[in-house]
Amino acid sequence: MERNYWSRMKRSRMSRRSLLRASARAGVGAAGLALVGCGDDDDDDQPAAAQAQQQQQQAMEQQAEQQAMQQEQQEEPAAQQQQQQQAAVAQAQDQAMVDSQGNAIQTGGVFKRAAASQLTLIRFPWNSAGNNGTIDPTGYMYNCLTQYGGVQLDETANRFWEYANPDWEIKPDVAAGWETPDNLTWIFDIKPNVVFHDGRAFTADDAAHSYEAIRDQGVSGGGSPAYNLGKVIAGTEAIDASTMKLNLGEPRGFTGALTAYVRMGHPETAGSETAPALDMARNEEAVLIGTGPWRFDTDSYDPNTGWRLVPFPESHMGAPNMEEITYTIFSDADAIGIALEAGDIDSHNGIPFNNPETIDRLIASDDHWGWAGTSLGGQIFRFAIDVEPTTDPRARHGVWRMVDQERVVRDYFGPYDDAGRLFFQRGSQGYIEDLDRPNYDPAEGAKLLDAAGVGEGSVLTASTLPIRPYAPALAQLLQAELSTLDIELELDPTEYNVMIEKQQAGDFGNFLIGFGNWIRPESAALAMVMQDALHGEGNAKRGGDASNPIPVRERPYMDNYFHWLDMIIDVQTGNHDDTEEYWRSFNETFHEVMFAQAIARQRGAEFYTNRVHVPDPGPTTPNPQTIWLEQT
Repeated sequence: MERNYWSRMKRSRMSRRSLLRASARAGVGAAGLALVGCGDDDDDDQPAAAQAQQQQQQAMEQQAEQQAMQQEQQEEPAAQQQQQQQAAVAQAQDQAMVDSQGNAIQTGGVFKRAAASQLTLIRFPWNSAGNNGTIDPTGYMYNCLTQYGGVQLDETANRFWEYANPDWEIKPDVAAGWETPDNLTWIFDIKPNVVFHDGRAFTADDAAHSYEAIRDQGVSGGGSPAYNLGKVIAGTEAIDASTMKLNLGEPRGFTGALTAYVRMGHPETAGSETAPALDMARNEEAVLIGTGPWRFDTDSYDPNTGWRLVPFPESHMGAPNMEEITYTIFSDADAIGIALEAGDIDSHNGIPFNNPETIDRLIASDDHWGWAGTSLGGQIFRFAIDVEPTTDPRARHGVWRMVDQERVVRDYFGPYDDAGRLFFQRGSQGYIEDLDRPNYDPAEGAKLLDAAGVGEGSVLTASTLPIRPYAPALAQLLQAELSTLDIELELDPTEYNVMIEKQQAGDFGNFLIGFGNWIRPESAALAMVMQDALHGEGNAKRGGDASNPIPVRERPYMDNYFHWLDMIIDVQTGNHDDTEEYWRSFNETFHEVMFAQAIARQRGAEFYTNRVHVPDPGPTTPNPQTIWLEQT
């Protein structure tokens, strides 16, 4: 822009000599007009006055021209120097911008990332799954009303950083601002320049639609984090095109998360009657339309190979620096690690390697950099309470005592992951250390199984997720332990998309291995809202269909656990004493009912090749709109 501006100025530029000459003429002309207009009535004096005026004008022009020539000669070197400097600046701006670290920001290039399975786009974007980390976070394809603040990063190893002091204060995203006249009302002002990828303006109606969508089990999925968050919503209202009101049924301590977690979707292509099941693998007409700086290239999607995102320059966030982002589907996390070490991909897309040797090599590598984030989730062991013999809590406890948790975490997780059983992060108000310790004890497990009538000739079934290497490994270890008791464990390796459906339907055999759960650190209330493995929805068959499931408390065997479901609600609503005694009682009940146990709370480590740059001082979680690639 500046180059064009200075080019125009150069083309239309008047010399200083011309300017001074014109000024002299204008001055004399004005004097002449004054003389003529204000002269006396003596006409005999007019020829002489005119001659004197002409002579005076010629003298003034000559004097002005001489002055202009002298001044222009003096200023010519300075003007030339200024023009050269302006041209150099314009050229530099054309070639590259400069980031805050002094690096020349380059544009273009293909960012090569990895995925470990097909996209799970059922009811997307309001119901999400862990393998959708490519387009699930805000800032890629979709935005939320708000977003969380930044983090402090501390370098702890060679070009490896760790999160410290995360900022959970919400900040604007598509909402320019908001007000809360009372603790049940949020009023959001929508930014005026937000548009969908199809060119339609984003309005308050779209924001209201997104919040109404997560309240519908048929859209968001019963038991999903978004659906559980949305239970607190009493209603929404688009006051006008740029103002949306969110009404809560009761005050909760996680409303900020509600505004920073729910993605803003396009009402005509996501969750509507015209496209009720957004699953790209099963519905070729499904279209993903968000508001972020990257647009899903539907034509590129192949469930067997991958997909790509292309820039959306009209985004309110600005145009990305890169030409495109390509995703290649790999068989598992180990294969992704090999490709990243070889430089065949630039990033593994946040999918945990669950391989400590790979992580150690990448931390030591001079060709990669990375970071370990705040722990937000974990891998869990989920039981079905309505399938014999795990209808008996003693059977569930017996199976769990056969799980060598520490060995699995040591062999398949990273140095930043935490082997603990609780669904609270360390430092959380609900965390009790002595109740978190692993309790592997095969002898005690055998006693419990025997007491539950599970022994020689018994058959158990488990669904496993092979793309996470620890899952089949844990299943085989458990299979070996149970075989010593002549108990058979049948394994059902399941592809991710199918596993999502099984988990939501509560239909996965006796237990499920390889699936995660959000274990949010912001508050105990939010942690419990996000735990579909503890609410009952994913622990007993839902019956009916996704839009009209059997209520949790009416499902078989659930009447034995109303006291637990009530405790969950008390934590979600804050209706409890915030004392160690209360939290000890809560966690003891959690262990007693044995709906699930955490295997590891994961911080995870994400790595990039050196060709990936971030513009901010020091690495932060790479923003897909501002990162750039070094061209080779």
